[in-house]
Amino acid sequence: MSTPNTILAPSLATSLVAVASATAPSPAETTTTPPLCVQTAERFLSRKFPPKEPLIDGLLFRRDIVAFAGRRRHGKTTFLSGLATSLTIPHKEFLGYQIPKPRRVIVFFLEDDPGELQQKLNDLLKDCDVPERLAVYTREDFYREGIAVDLNNDAFKKKVETICNRHRPDLIIFDNLAHLIGAAYNDAKVIHKVGTFAWKLTSDQNSAVIIAAHPRKKSGESGDFFGGTGTTTLRGNPEAFFEEVMGSSHFVNSCGSLWGIERDMQTNRTDFLGGTQRLTGEQSLVMLEKDESGRFQVLDAFQENLPLANNTYPRIQAWSLLPDRFSYTEGERAVKSALRSASSFSTWFRHLLRLRVVVPDGEGRYRKATPGPVQPANGPGR
Repeated sequence: MSTPNTILAPSLATSLVAVASATAPSPAETTTTPPLCVQTAERFLSRKFPPKEPLIDGLLFRRDIVAFAGRRRHGKTTFLSGLATSLTIPHKEFLGYQIPKPRRVIVFFLEDDPGELQQKLNDLLKDCDVPERLAVYTREDFYREGIAVDLNNDAFKKKVETICNRHRPDLIIFDNLAHLIGAAYNDAKVIHKVGTFAWKLTSDQNSAVIIAAHPRKKSGESGDFFGGTGTTTLRGNPEAFFEEVMGSSHFVNSCGSLWGIERDMQTNRTDFLGGTQRLTGEQSLVMLEKDESGRFQVLDAFQENLPLANNTYPRIQAWSLLPDRFSYTEGERAVKSALRSASSFSTWFRHLLRLRVVVPDGEGRYRKATPGPVQPANGPGR
């Protein structure tokens, strides 16, 4: 006769426990591997992301990654120093672009001599309090800590991230690409690390990143109608100019915004092309000169600036339709047959203001600036 409660032999009980342990999920598997959940469009649209807040209206936004191209001695470091100080002092505008509020900036100057940089910054900050919002590092700082400046070096990346975590910047600047990649311009995998690291910084810090880079030396090849000598120029062929940035094209393609700077060594004037090509599809060209502090300013010269604003047939037609004096709404209506969309007019109008070919006339009205004589260029020594 069998008993109601059968007692298993010790060997059989041990075997069953072993089987159960082998088939049951481990605690780690249970807690860290959630079931797959497809991110539908509805689910994606319900997620909360930080807004694309402008740091400089129409030029620079949070989480932008900017490739800033310029040849040696064409003003990249001066430009970036002026940008960083304008954001942190702060100034109300930068090259005619409005600065909504003060920002925090870190600049990694990886090429220039620290003493020369000190002198440049002292000139730019003359009569201003040195802004606590601005942090500056040079290759000397990394050298003293025995850290090689190279994105293949984990110690360098960790140091940069630690600095950013403490300063909490709105903008991070690297000058320049050559030192980040150890001059491995043709190694697409190394270039990819630049894009990945820049993206990580924008995501972790909710900041913009600007990386300065060199185009190839002028080759004298034909193909640029405006270049005179046949050399590709920023003004004559921006797309070709950016294609000449040294390194795999993957670098330029990884950046949502392309900025360029090019100096005319004969006149000492400088072209700057700024844009938010991926975000808004916009870019515009301005001509710059340095003031007494060494800071770039938009050239105040009607005759030279007008063609930069009216650089397409619709814009040329719109200029002929625009009244001498007008309100914004009146101007938009007057040129409707040439610039049909409100956004086209807004982009053009802001460019006219930056170039000072249209100026405020009080009480919300504007007027076309008075044409003056062609201004003589500065000599090469300035």
